[in-house]
Amino acid sequence: MSTSLQLSAKNHIQELQKKLVTTNYFVDGIELKLYNYEFIVQHGADKIKVQVYFGKKGLRTVLQGNPNSPFYAKLNDILFEQTSIQFIAEEFAEPDNYIGTDETGKGDYFGPLVTAAFHFENSHREYLKKAGVRDSKELNDIRINEIAHKLMKHFPDKYEIVLIAPEKYNELYVKFKNLNRILTWSHSTAAKNLLSRVECSNIITDKFSNELLHLTGAGKNVESHQIEKGERYLGVAAASILARAAMNTWFDHKKFEGLQLPKGASAEVEKKAKELKKKFGEDFLHKIAKLHFKISNRI
Repeated sequence: MSTSLQLSAKNHIQELQKKLVTTNYFVDGIELKLYNYEFIVQHGADKIKVQVYFGKKGLRTVLQGNPNSPFYAKLNDILFEQTSIQFIAEEFAEPDNYIGTDETGKGDYFGPLVTAAFHFENSHREYLKKAGVRDSKELNDIRINEIAHKLMKHFPDKYEIVLIAPEKYNELYVKFKNLNRILTWSHSTAAKNLLSRVECSNIITDKFSNELLHLTGAGKNVESHQIEKGERYLGVAAASILARAAMNTWFDHKKFEGLQLPKGASAEVEKKAKELKKKFGEDFLHKIAKLHFKISNRI
């Protein structure tokens, strides 16, 4: 069995889990079985098991439950995106010179939302490939941190990171009342800050909405492209790695301070949130968690 295939299965089921974290459903933690990863989603008395198998035929996603139930149909629509025809990958050749942007943390109850921008030029291609830059979902945290260190050292003026700590994030959510608006703001800010130092006319963003970035004042003739599976472009992949490394650093700092926080939005995360609220109060959660998640209502 391929280790990379198993890692892809793990990353894929984590993405599926993240799609459900802002719903009213109770999402359990992910478990590793012999040939698959799985978690349980519950709504009242209804339970559905979400499974991602890894094997010789590649990845296979399965919903285990009553296929005739409305709950099953709703999960099927959410996880398999039957309405996603509007998000079909745009055919767009990778430019020789552009800024790629990506974010991480939007599916994690604890921790910041981090957006990164990276200025890609065709002359960087070989270095990025040798450094191991690719879709960050295929990399573990150790490799993420190693590659990010190389990028920051080799391209000190070619990247920008916007880290929105939980306390600031909660303030922005009250202001914008919508996650996609916060994402638009953070991607736009990272891109505009980088454009003040580099020359390019294209921004490629891993798609999160149909709204273009707000680049007023960034210069003339700058085009914004939101593209499904944007990490297939090296500049976007580099940005995703830088964003995840910055988030890893935040969690490492909290661990150094004696606060071990799980990622994601699983039952384990909810249990930890209850413990911290009971011990330190709700104001403490305001500083370490994104409070608009359904977890906050449940605790």
